[in-house]
Amino acid sequence: MNVTLSIDTSARQELLEVRDFIDGLLGNIAEIPLTESGQQEALASRDAVVGVDMNALWPKLGANAQRLLWFAAQSFAPEEEFTFAELGLKMGLSVESVKAIHRNLSRALSARGLKVTDVLPARWDGERQHYHLSSPTHDVIRAFELVS
Repeated sequence: MNVTLSIDTSARQELLEVRDFIDGLLGNIAEIPLTESGQQEALASRDAVVGVDMNALWPKLGANAQRLLWFAAQSFAPEEEFTFAELGLKMGLSVESVKAIHRNLSRALSARGLKVTDVLPARWDGERQHYHLSSPTHDVIRAFELVS
């Protein structure tokens, strides 16, 4: 069976409907473990959707949330890990201020059906979180201009 889809990638609801459609087609196939290359493709696809979401969400985010993401994209390479202390130095802010902006970003994304970890994944090392931007998300954010 061949299916061709035409999707408005800026419309989140349409993307969710397509996901439901594909999940329905997959049925029990989804329970079969993916190969390593299949897992990488699935992650890359998810990252691309988050990148599209950032295009639509960017103008709706507050100036501080935009600033946090913009500085992360300008200061660190895609997939490069950083701490809020390192990001705070780049932004000229305290760690506490970066954390407060991150919490506000989390609320803004949550109101739009995203988790902050969709945009800014984190890894705990036993002492602190290490964050990074995936390549597609990094590239989308890096292309934006920061308005003061």
